Amino acid sequence: MSTSLPDRALSVRQPWAELILAGRKRYELRSWRTSYRGPILIHSGLRVEAKAVALAGLHNQALATGALVGVVEIADCQPFTEAIANEMRGALAYLGDWTPNLFAWELANPSRLNPPISHSGRLGLFRARVVMDAT
Repeated sequence: MSTSLPDRALSVRQPWAELILAGRKRYELRSWRTSYRGPILIHSGLRVEAKAVALAGLHNQALATGALVGVVEIADCQPFTEAIANEMRGALAYLGDWTPNLFAWELANPSRLNPPISHSGRLGLFRARVVMDAT
């Protein structure tokens, strides 16, 4: 028996992908709005931001890269506000200053794929057709 995963995916650098799956990063910031609501796969990019890993209290060795690492729902999309920036900074999920003209994709119900599935990433929301065996 196999279980289908969502066919849409979003590449996110580490440690941000890990923070999403841990429930610490409730918003993904993008320069573009999405009307899509529903589940997506989180793809961890190949690049790791080492300074952010240390500030978030994580370890490079434990972070999967170049793989589909989990599933999350896009619950909403709204303009990025100073209040959202403050909330994200409190969870160490955002290290910068508030920036206008970005969109905050509200994420909910993160779940981890175990093990991660090796997969290449792309810009934007992209199609990833993967079937996971249920055991």
